[in-house]
Formats: sequence, structure tokens, C-alpha cells
Amino acid sequence: MLNVMPEAIIAIDESGTIQLANPAMASLGGYAPNELVGRPVSELVRGPSGWLESPNEPDASLGALATRVGDARADLAQRVLHRDGAEIPVEISRRLLATPQGRFVIASIRRLANITTEPRSEE
Repeated sequence: MLNVMPEAIIAIDESGTIQLANPAMASLGGYAPNELVGRPVSELVRGPSGWLESPNEPDASLGALATRVGDARADLAQRVLHRDGAEIPVEISRRLLATPQGRFVIASIRRLANITTEPRSEE
């Protein structure tokens, strides 16, 4: 079902690791879904919210990602790091999901505008 969704979807486990990504991530971020699985979400998503900056900080818990099971949250000021280094402004809606395999945050990622921030050159 996630394979036909037009929005990019990722599932993040309690350690902040991406456990699932749908094919729409390829058009948004240039990554095949299998390239993202097993990587820290902080390598993909940038933004002012502390919940993605440091996996060892208390704010990085699933509780900070989504308040309660079933509750949805949205962050407007986030960016996805494209494979080529550009930062793409996105809106991320997320929901905490409890399963027999554990708790996950399911994040739906939508491009905000048709603009990107070019990668900084190393000098």
C-alpha cells in the first residue's frame, strides 16, 4: 500500500533509525527506499526541531517525535537532504504507531515549494 502513495513515507524506530521508506522518497530525495533503511533519520531530515539533531538527547525520543499513539504532529520548517546535497523544504506530518514489533513514528513528507537550497561548497 505504501508503494502507491504519492507522498514520501518513512518509518522510524525508537533508536531514530529508518526502518521503512516508500518509493516516493526516490523522487523527493533521490534515494531508493532500500538505501535509507538502517540509516539514522538525522542523516536525511534537517530542521530546527531538536528531535532529529542528536539521538542521545531526551528530545530525540519517540515521545518528542509524536506525542501519543494516534496523535499526529506536523512541522513546517524541516528540510530533507537530497542525495546531491541540496536541502529541500518540506512539511513532515508524523504519527506514533504501536505494533507488536515495537513503537514507530510514521512520517509523511511533502515538498513545500519547488525550490532547493544548494549545497555549500567546501573552501
